[in-house]
Amino acid sequence: MRIESEIEMVIIRIVDLLMWLSLLAIACVTPYFILYFSIYQIRILKREWRPILAKTIISLIVWLALSLVMFFALFFSFIYGDRFDNVPTLYEEIEVMLILVGLVAVYSLSGWGLYYWVKGRVTNDVKEQNHIKGLV
Repeated sequence: MRIESEIEMVIIRIVDLLMWLSLLAIACVTPYFILYFSIYQIRILKREWRPILAKTIISLIVWLALSLVMFFALFFSFIYGDRFDNVPTLYEEIEVMLILVGLVAVYSLSGWGLYYWVKGRVTNDVKEQNHIKGLV
């Protein structure tokens, strides 16, 4: 089944555009959450700043690497998808879309995991140390 209808191509391009916009939104928002959680822990919760700063820097580097990989994957799928002379079938286009949706889902979940890693959970040991120091 070949993509012959203009409506099918328009729908496919709209889905491409929505994936680009969602990826751009995720890529822009996640570093701010990482920085927010690190500043919150240092300034408000009065925790030791060195391990939090190390986690923040590692998280931002990992996020930058993931962002580059995702943008390259979407860029090449979008650019090289239009370069071939043969028209792809509808099932081939849907297959590529599902793969890209899966990549975007993994990308967003990894960002969510990174800022929860920076946020961390306070263990009882840290609570006791803060209580001894008079910070609680």
